[in-house]
Amino acid sequence: MMRVRRRIGYLDEFVEGMPRRKLIGIRWIVVFRIGDRLYALEDRCPHEGTPLSIGTPSGMTVRCRSHGLAFDLESGVCAANDDFQVRNFRVHVRKGKVWVTPARVRRRHAPATRTSSIRETR
Repeated sequence: MMRVRRRIGYLDEFVEGMPRRKLIGIRWIVVFRIGDRLYALEDRCPHEGTPLSIGTPSGMTVRCRSHGLAFDLESGVCAANDDFQVRNFRVHVRKGKVWVTPARVRRRHAPATRTSSIRETR
């Protein structure tokens, strides 16, 4: 996937507690709003492909509905087994518009990527 910034909507579309599914090219992503932050992951569990958008968000994780694997919203790493990881996206808000950029694929145990506060970037 190219590292191109894509607009995925407007800030008011993203409501806390309601995962929002968006199509980026040929991939679905899911966006979660937690407090004043937005987090975006590829909407597909790496185990069997179940959409994470129908999973259960809890704190800073989302749990896959099929087998219960929990993924960190910031890094995309599975809490139980860091060999499982979903692609994560950097989220940017500018003038009320929400943009995502695919994060670089992390090497195992590398620091997590930054997320953006909902406060607009200038």
